[in-house]
Amino acid sequence: MSEQNKAVVRRIVEEHWNKKNVALVSELFAPNVSLNTPDGRLTGLDGASALLQAYATAFPDFRIIIDELLAVGDQVVLQWTFTGTHRGSL
Repeated sequence: MSEQNKAVVRRIVEEHWNKKNVALVSELFAPNVSLNTPDGRLTGLDGASALLQAYATAFPDFRIIIDELLAVGDQVVLQWTFTGTHRGSL
C-alpha cells in the first residue's frame, strides 16, 4: 500500500502540478478533497482545480521538486521545493 500511495503523490506532483494538467483532478483527488491554503479551505474537485489554476496564473513557470517522499501504511509525507517567477496575483 505504501508504494502505491507514493506513486499517487508522485503523479500529483509530476503530472498534475508540474505539467499543469487540470484534467487529472478527478483521477487523482477524491470528490470530497479538502485543501487547506493560507487563504482558507478549498473543497471538492473544483477546489483542487482552482488551486492549480491560481498557482499557474501567479507562477506560470513554477516547478515542484520532490526532496523526500516517505510512506508508512496509508500515510505519505512529502518534502518539496517550489520554484517559479511571480508574475500574477496570488
